[in-house]
Amino acid sequence: MTKDLISAFLICISLFALEANAQIDQSGFISIDCGIPRGSNYTDVATGLQYVSDSAFVDTGSNATISSEFHSDDLEQQLYTLTSFPEGKRNCYTIKVAEGKGKKYLIRASFLYGNYDGKSQLLINFDLHLGVDFWTTIQIVNASVPLYGEIIHILSSDFVQVCIVNNDRGTPFISALELRLLNSTIYKTTSGSLQTFVRLDLGSTATQIVRYQDDLYDRLWWPYNNVANTISLSTTSTIDNANSYLPPTKVLSTAIAADNDTDGISLWWEPANSTDEYYIYLHFAEIEANHVNRQFNIYVDGELYRGSFAPDYMSVTTIFSISALKPKDRHQISLNKTGNSIRHPTINAIELYKVVKQIINPQTNDLDVEAIMNVKSTYEVKKNWQGDPCGPVADIWKGVTCNFNGDLPTIISLDLSSSELQGAISPYILSLTKLETLNMSNNQLMGEVPPNLSQLAFLQELDLSNNLLTGKVPANFAQLPFLKKLYLKGNSFSGKIPEELLEKSRNGSLDLSYDEFSPPPPPKDEFSPPPPTKDEFSPPKDGNKLSAGALAGIIASVVVFGILALLLLLWFIIRRMKNKKGKITETETTVQSPKIALELKNRQFTYSQVLHMTNNFQRVLGKGGFGTVYLGYVDNRDVAVKMLSPSSVQGFKEFQAEASLLMSIHHKNLISIVGYCVEGNHIGIIYEYMANRSLDMQLSDRNPNALTWEERLHIALDAAQGLEYLHHGCQPSIIHRDIKSSNILLDDKFQAKLADFGLSRTLPTGEGSHVTTIIAGSPGYLDPDYYRTNKLTEKSDVYSFGVVLLEIITGRHLLGKHDKIYVI
Repeated sequence: MTKDLISAFLICISLFALEANAQIDQSGFISIDCGIPRGSNYTDVATGLQYVSDSAFVDTGSNATISSEFHSDDLEQQLYTLTSFPEGKRNCYTIKVAEGKGKKYLIRASFLYGNYDGKSQLLINFDLHLGVDFWTTIQIVNASVPLYGEIIHILSSDFVQVCIVNNDRGTPFISALELRLLNSTIYKTTSGSLQTFVRLDLGSTATQIVRYQDDLYDRLWWPYNNVANTISLSTTSTIDNANSYLPPTKVLSTAIAADNDTDGISLWWEPANSTDEYYIYLHFAEIEANHVNRQFNIYVDGELYRGSFAPDYMSVTTIFSISALKPKDRHQISLNKTGNSIRHPTINAIELYKVVKQIINPQTNDLDVEAIMNVKSTYEVKKNWQGDPCGPVADIWKGVTCNFNGDLPTIISLDLSSSELQGAISPYILSLTKLETLNMSNNQLMGEVPPNLSQLAFLQELDLSNNLLTGKVPANFAQLPFLKKLYLKGNSFSGKIPEELLEKSRNGSLDLSYDEFSPPPPPKDEFSPPPPTKDEFSPPKDGNKLSAGALAGIIASVVVFGILALLLLLWFIIRRMKNKKGKITETETTVQSPKIALELKNRQFTYSQVLHMTNNFQRVLGKGGFGTVYLGYVDNRDVAVKMLSPSSVQGFKEFQAEASLLMSIHHKNLISIVGYCVEGNHIGIIYEYMANRSLDMQLSDRNPNALTWEERLHIALDAAQGLEYLHHGCQPSIIHRDIKSSNILLDDKFQAKLADFGLSRTLPTGEGSHVTTIIAGSPGYLDPDYYRTNKLTEKSDVYSFGVVLLEIITGRHLLGKHDKIYVI
């Protein structure tokens, strides 16, 4: 039996597969050298091909050069550099191919490790994806041997996306990416695409591969002259290669023939998977001058494939399979001399391709891909925006929602809130014609709102709040037939809200949020509420008298309000008197005046200003036992405004403690105070706004997988650093006393910050220090020792933090909605 041709070849050159997009002349070639400087290009000396930098096709990765010890005169120029991807799970090249959809392409990726990182790594392993589909796994086992991946594929889109996916087995990289257009009549299949298995220049004794310009399709032909029981043939004469496959004349000028000891040639291979299917392409040309009476039969897997075949003199004949070979553990091609033949069989070249059937997932609609790529480029969006926006399912772009019900996925929702966007609203968004939801809130967008946003006919929700937008609100928004929500507050619009939008808001068909563009001048003495809208109470039109019921309700409300205010004032006076008479037995961090007058004087807001910043307390962020938290807007940024309930005496005590504490400490993992309001019984604290609310909400039972493990780890670390600062970075140390998931807030980047310091206490200095105090905290988080002894120590916070860690790990709330007990 002859040596296994294919296995030997694989050992020698380690050929792998990927996909392509090229043209038959160089003007149609796309040749990308990965790792050369941004914007640079060059002409390859050996091939004359024009190569460009990969910087225009990928926005991640690091440039590198192989070690000098791997340089050689025979090495292709594009293999000297590479782009590595040490960060990110999935990094993708996106290449637009003009009118590429429906055409047949060869896509080739090249890899040479060359110890570029000085780590002498072997067994590097990473995956390649073509568009939304897994393609193949690349395994680096030799630093000096280039690997090539090829696939012949009919494009389903004008965009080719090649993704390098990290398997946590070494840093992925790529050296070159090449796309070549093929004749649509060649390499036909009944289904699937063709992954290159081997492409051999038989009988060649050269040391270099044959490619462009010898091969007009720029296929790579590997010299191979190691078939047992054969001899090599060659010619310097010109060979006619004019068939649709156009095998290079340089390849056809060499061949192998059976030697005198045998009557045939046998080539065989064993697939890695017995279910794999293959297509074969055999190229023949008679190159011996004395060629009379050469005939042979061609057998494939024991079945006659072509009988009494005689190659044409100095002219190519390509014999190929119409359908894929049936799966087998072993395939064999035999060329056997017929009884009437004098000369032995010969063959010049062979190509074998494996059928790839998994390329079936549709790519996103081309118009949507082009639009979203332009949006990405305009705003330099990072996130996980790599590859196809809508696939694979596990890698759908963050902030993008897709509809998969049609022939091709389409983008129906785009959330770019809190993404640090700057500049104008991108006109490319208009090309996302199926958008139902668009959220661009909490950025720094400037300029006017494009009136042609109304072209998004399916739009249901539009949120442009909290930006720097100016000009007038387009009246034609009212013409959007499905618009249900329109949020415009926190901008610098001029003029008035169009009456058409106000009418929709009044009749309940539109949820409209906006600022008063021309607010009345501020009152001299006290705040006067704005006039009532049609939906609010207004006096009856037929007279100036109120009904008896309405009048009684108003009087009762005033009386109750007055009593509460008097009680609060009385409590405060009594408390001050007690503080003067006796020594305070527990160490507290409190303020000495309801005005919080010292350090916070420059941060004091009037109640009128609070009403303005919250748009009359329009949007509630949350409610607690001592009051309500509202969304506000101050100095071009969102804030959270916590207003104390007038009836909450305990809440006022905690308000004092929290305001004083936050005034004196500063840390990246502690919530920061913007200001406060103390005006009559209107008491509130203004904090920085945390866009992603609390950890408790992120760990909702309805969405246990909302946070990735990486995000959970960072949140836990942030919270721990904040707690460590309170315990060891402050003098004296501070005990939070109410560590729980709802008091860990998350900003737009999921950075965690400790909040709600109303129960906090400072700790006396000295070893073994503690504070003896009444029990306070939240069920399930209380330290058992603290509960038993009333002695508060730093370990009390640590215990509570351990409970939070358990919540982070499990993704579950500590207590269910109906739980009344907990286990310590």
